[in-house]
Amino acid sequence: MKPYLKIFTILLATFVTFICAVGITWFTIASQSLMQQAQERALEEHKSLEYITKQRVPDIEKDAPREPLENDLRQTLQSEYVIGSTSGGILLKSEDYSAFGPLELMSTVNYDTVWIKTYQSPTETMLVTQEYIETAFSPLVISLRYDLTNTIQTINVLYFNAVSVMIVATLGSGVIAWILARYVVKPTETLTQAMAEVRAGNLKTTVRVDEIDSDRVAAVAHQFNIMMASVNQQLSSLTDANASQQEFISYLSHEIKTPLTSILGNVNRLLSQNKNPEVEATLVAIHQEAYRLKSLSVSLLKLYSQNTKVLQNVTLDTQWLSELIVSIAEPTRQALTIELESSTFELDEGLFHIAILNVMTNAIEATMDRMIPIHVWGIDTPTHYTIHIKNRITSKRSLTSKSENFGMGLSLTDKIMMLHNGSLTTHHTETHYEVVLTIPHRGYYETV
Repeated sequence: MKPYLKIFTILLATFVTFICAVGITWFTIASQSLMQQAQERALEEHKSLEYITKQRVPDIEKDAPREPLENDLRQTLQSEYVIGSTSGGILLKSEDYSAFGPLELMSTVNYDTVWIKTYQSPTETMLVTQEYIETAFSPLVISLRYDLTNTIQTINVLYFNAVSVMIVATLGSGVIAWILARYVVKPTETLTQAMAEVRAGNLKTTVRVDEIDSDRVAAVAHQFNIMMASVNQQLSSLTDANASQQEFISYLSHEIKTPLTSILGNVNRLLSQNKNPEVEATLVAIHQEAYRLKSLSVSLLKLYSQNTKVLQNVTLDTQWLSELIVSIAEPTRQALTIELESSTFELDEGLFHIAILNVMTNAIEATMDRMIPIHVWGIDTPTHYTIHIKNRITSKRSLTSKSENFGMGLSLTDKIMMLHNGSLTTHHTETHYEVVLTIPHRGYYETV
């Protein structure tokens, strides 16, 4: 989620929570106040009914005409009323009280206590009060029906108004939250965009500080520009150093390759003329080392050229690998045991040839007795192929094998394996040295 959307969400949630809290609180207080006022008015009329009835109790006890009582009640009360007995008989009621239904009596006679109950129908809402009045005969029951329909309608209108105001306020707060979010995030957008360009590889990116309103963000942008200037300066230095390194390696490789070519030619001529076995063995060793040095110079030039990562891959198999290993060991009459599980690889043939040549040559040189075989085996898995080259060394050789026999050639082999997205690992003991080359299968590498 973008930064301004996060800020907008937080602000909007805060505003909506505040608006809803205020709206609900206001509606609750207003509706309760209206209901309380209506109940107070109903109780005031009930007190009037009670007072007038008590004043006329002597007349009621004498069974005097009820017209004076009825006139007093009609002039004083606005609500409908009824005066009855505990037996359920009605002594006096307003004209419209028939719609009020039967007289409900309290379960126990308790004087000076007002019983209040609310009745609601689809068309009206009524507040009913009842009270017992003591007489010389059976107690009287007075009841008042106060109409709450208008009050309920007013509360409904308040509810609709509260909801409408909250909706409008929420929409307004959404607009305000959006404006505030954009205002808060705007100073950092330029810096965020610049960082995105850097991630995309554009290291020449800079930020215009004068376009940023916030002083703090402008200070950060200024430091960003300083950092990028330092990065570009370092990259320029590295580029110059790399160019110098490539030029040196190219010159060195050329200078080494020319005399080595001459040496190889002379050795080949001597081999064709010489018949002495001892001399022939020496010439073979010289030829092998010269060929290896020439291969190293070629690999150095290729590995550190500008097209290092452009491999010319071809499909090779374990048969090719087995023949290559045998051809490297044959001139020195080095014994071998080869067990390679059948498989195919996508490799740069020239570079991988150098890698195997380096590892095998080092293994042959580290083996004191040519009759002790170098064990080479390969294991094929769904994701990669591993080549193990293990040779036996003496205690004396084991102390110097790392520094003397596995130096430059092994480093170049490691780089070649990295170019093929593989790896090189070594395992060293007092009597054995093992090199493991791991080659990922092409299909697996393209899917990870």
